Amino acid sequence: MISYWMDLNKSIFKKRERGIFMQEIRIIETLTEYQTLKEQEKFSLFLFGSQTCAPCKALKERIIVWSETHPQVFTGYISIDNNISLAAQENILGAPAILVFVEGKEAIRKIGYFSLEEVFTALDRYISYRKRR
Repeated sequence: MISYWMDLNKSIFKKRERGIFMQEIRIIETLTEYQTLKEQEKFSLFLFGSQTCAPCKALKERIIVWSETHPQVFTGYISIDNNISLAAQENILGAPAILVFVEGKEAIRKIGYFSLEEVFTALDRYISYRKRR
């Protein structure tokens, strides 16, 4: 059985059957927190979503599964319900939306209807390119 819980840092953890805890996705609540993380992390993927958005929930679950094999990528979730000004500052006016940053610079932006596999493939290319440098 898999269960989820949240710690004091607003990170979602997944408990696997063998008792292993893995950080999966962090809930971002402030503009300052968002800006700090996107600048500090080498690779970061942020999902902007809404609680009433079914595709957002599906994307979140797929990102959680994908992040298990990509620990070098920071993953964060921003609720546009709770952070409309943060979303607006990034020109996110609808959900779902994904922003990917590589070394603090925006590398990928997808809003609305898009293929998450294309995002993962492009991000894998950035990762492999940075490894060769």
